[in-house]
Amino acid sequence: MKRNFILFLCIVSTFGAFAQEYKDWSKWSITLEGGINRFDGDVMQSYNDLIPNSVNKLTLGGSVEYTLTPVWSMGLEYYYMPYKATVYHTNGILQYSTNGRMHTADYFMAFNLQKWFFKKSTSKWGLWATLGGGVSYYNVDYWTDGSSTVNNQDYKDTPDTVRNGLALAVPVGAIIEYNFSKNFALGTKIQYRSINRDNVDGRNYRGVTNDFLQM
Repeated sequence: MKRNFILFLCIVSTFGAFAQEYKDWSKWSITLEGGINRFDGDVMQSYNDLIPNSVNKLTLGGSVEYTLTPVWSMGLEYYYMPYKATVYHTNGILQYSTNGRMHTADYFMAFNLQKWFFKKSTSKWGLWATLGGGVSYYNVDYWTDGSSTVNNQDYKDTPDTVRNGLALAVPVGAIIEYNFSKNFALGTKIQYRSINRDNVDGRNYRGVTNDFLQM
């Protein structure tokens, strides 16, 4: 994991050097973001459920972005993402639950699909697709009443905690925005974040079942 962290720091350093070389500030943008996230992992991973039955939690963050061409840009983003999920018995009594807190930082690229397909467009609307990679740091508490088994096998489901967890993350997203002026825009971001660990919910699920977060 140290190598992954070093790799991410190298990417950030490269981005910083790039920023020093290209000081056309009209091509830089800063975003402040707030919204909700839903955890998608082993807790409440019901068959054929498109949307996980998790608890909506507040997400806060922002990004710094540099526009290379009208079609694509690159940047750095950070989010604080507390997350929670619960499962109840049919009688309404809590069976197991996850309560976690995550900090995540990513390098990303964004592609303006409108400018890509309609190069001469002067619309104030923008439609972006984003892809990135970064590092997530998390702490999580998992509680269970012990009535379930893990992965439909005879492995006992037990309470657990994860402290100082580190994982690689791959966020994929889309942004719809309206540019009121050259200096101000308002938009909506939808993001699905894949994490290369299975203990983000604190539940020791057997097998390769990486966890996810929807934002």
